[in-house]
Amino acid sequence: MQSEIDSLRRQIATLQIELALKEQIQKMQTEIDSLKVQINEITMDSAGLYQEYLTWCNNNKKEALNNNILGKKFALIDIERKRAGNGKREWQYILDRSEIMNKIHKLFGNEVE
Repeated sequence: MQSEIDSLRRQIATLQIELALKEQIQKMQTEIDSLKVQINEITMDSAGLYQEYLTWCNNNKKEALNNNILGKKFALIDIERKRAGNGKREWQYILDRSEIMNKIHKLFGNEVE
């Protein structure tokens, strides 16, 4: 009788450990999902994005477009531009990498790496 009770206690302990591990895994998955959203949707002020673009053009020996023309090109691939919500008079771009890459591939086909 005692051995059966001990066996049941071990089973209960094992189930409690499994439940705790499942809860930890679910919590980690939620955190990972949140990080994926943060990685895919990045907000950058327009001046900073333009400076990054100029650096890229310089490094890749490409002729840079002026800021206004580049903004129009961004609009063609649905890069969203909105006013910053922090009370400042500045614009930000909302960058969703997967959506942008899909639009670029539609516009240029397989020419894009």
